[in-house]
Amino acid sequence: CMAQCPLCGVICSRTIAHPGEDHTAPSHYIRGLQGGYTSDTKELWLESCNEKVAGNEHFRNTKTDMKIVKYKDYRSVNDSYASWSIVADTSHGHSLYWKWVFAKFTEQLVKYWSNSGNKIKCTKIPSKWKNITEEEVDESIRIMFQ
Repeated sequence: CMAQCPLCGVICSRTIAHPGEDHTAPSHYIRGLQGGYTSDTKELWLESCNEKVAGNEHFRNTKTDMKIVKYKDYRSVNDSYASWSIVADTSHGHSLYWKWVFAKFTEQLVKYWSNSGNKIKCTKIPSKWKNITEEEVDESIRIMFQ
């Protein structure tokens, strides 16, 4: 299945067509990887969809007609959103790979997402993200896909 999460763009992990079953992914992207940022501070988001759905935050975009929707109510937006099952998870452990990618390519992400005239920044990356090793990433991926 090649469906993408309407919030972060991660591809569905199901390998074949699955009529009647929700799209799913074991680990969603950190929202800042797709250019998500806070409207007031212009800081790239450091949370994944899983973390956003577990909290009380909200979002708005053209799909919501710029109306505010709580992340936990994402399925109410339209059929595309409703077709996804995003597991609420605040453990932060499920996205070790994406934390490593985000920390490693921070400058490139800021530059890329600032090209639309917005002055995007990313000053709040936890120091422990910068210390994640490739070996730790490999191990977390192995565990995730067992």
